[in-house]
Amino acid sequence: MKTSFWWFTFFCCPVFLFQGVLSDLTKVTGLHGLDPVVLVLVVGIVMFTLGFAGCVGALRENICLLKFVSNIILSELLCV
Repeated sequence: MKTSFWWFTFFCCPVFLFQGVLSDLTKVTGLHGLDPVVLVLVVGIVMFTLGFAGCVGALRENICLLKFVSNIILSELLCV
């Protein structure tokens, strides 16, 4: 029973998200001429890079990667 809800969520939520939010994202953001897929792709790449660098930096105790992650997060917080 629990897995049926999980599968329903796994398959239906992206469809509902695309129909409700991503189809009108250019109207919401006001970025004329920018494809919403590009915006979502860039955000995903940035999040993957930060997550990967943070995990590898913590596992290897690499100060350089941890400073990179903390500086990027700090700059995002200050800019927003």
